[in-house]
Amino acid sequence: MTRRWLGATSALVAAAIAVAGALLTAAPAEAAGSLTVSVTIAVGSTQTAVSADPTNPTKVAVGSPTEVVTVANGTADTFTLTGITSLALTACDRTVVAPGASAVCTGPVTVAAGLASLAYEATGSFAADPAAVGVQASVPTSLFGVVYDLRTVFSGDFPPPAGGSAPASDARFLSLPLGYFLVMHVGFVNASNVPISGLTRTGVATGCAPLPATLAAGATIPDCTFTATTPVTWQDPLSFTVGATATGVLGDTLTSSATLLYGPGEDECNTTVQTAAQGERVTVTCFGFLPGINVAAILHSPAVPLGLKNTGPTGDFRFIFVVPAALEPGSHRVELSLNGTTLTMTDPFTVTAALAPTGADGGPMLISATGAVLVGGSLVLLAFLRRRRQIR
Repeated sequence: MTRRWLGATSALVAAAIAVAGALLTAAPAEAAGSLTVSVTIAVGSTQTAVSADPTNPTKVAVGSPTEVVTVANGTADTFTLTGITSLALTACDRTVVAPGASAVCTGPVTVAAGLASLAYEATGSFAADPAAVGVQASVPTSLFGVVYDLRTVFSGDFPPPAGGSAPASDARFLSLPLGYFLVMHVGFVNASNVPISGLTRTGVATGCAPLPATLAAGATIPDCTFTATTPVTWQDPLSFTVGATATGVLGDTLTSSATLLYGPGEDECNTTVQTAAQGERVTVTCFGFLPGINVAAILHSPAVPLGLKNTGPTGDFRFIFVVPAALEPGSHRVELSLNGTTLTMTDPFTVTAALAPTGADGGPMLISATGAVLVGGSLVLLAFLRRRRQIR
């Protein structure tokens, strides 16, 4: 009986080993390895791995960049990829991935402003169990949609009679005296959702406080007050533009500017005549200048200095000049400038040549005519006297 029991026991053990072997053989092969998913995104011209850490997300411009999702089959079984959640694509559907191989899938992703976390999940089944279709691997991602918004806050103080202050891009038509140096106020706001660096002013005079190396999101640079380096000149329209440049977190250059419009007005000079001859006196009438300044008057062209003219107590003044005898006939005008900056010019007027002599000498002709009159008169008198003698 003992031998029979031992034989039966041995047969049971052998059968159990055989069943266990069969079960092991039927177990899914993915247990021997793993299926992994990795994600990169196109940032500029390069592919950057997407962070899985919400505290340090991958920064990317708002829009629809291209994402690349790689599904690596590290198992010993063939994997059929049926889709990737969070990625709009069809190219990788039903892709068969051999053991040790990878499937690379690309597609656009919508990046909104601010933080966004997505999970990319590879769905599909292994050949050992084709009915077990589902999520086989996933990876979390964390993106931050970058929005840039650098703003210039700008205004200028106007002198009388306009007075007050006008904001940037104000379309009001305000007349300023020519020669006036406008007082400016300029500041900056980083309305972006990320910090910016390398902030540099443009179109602004020196004298303002240095700018910080980095300007945090939502931070403001207080107004800086300065005086324009050039006086108001006659243009259409009159304007003054300031701004800033900076570097964004993605390495691109940001620009911002604002333009203060303070014209056009009625400030100009005019001559009293449209045509003047060489050697003739011409009057120039001006108005709308800053009172009490000395402006240089120059006749063009070629440039003929006419001297300094004071704008007087009201900014309205006039002066007279003589057209040079040697000035070439043609179109000319008078320029008014302050310290080398042209403030305005008159409308062109025409210079003509002076009246030239005919070239004939009238002296001999006058003498001849006088002689003829005297001779004629003498003959008439002699004839009269003769007739009187004959009558007697």
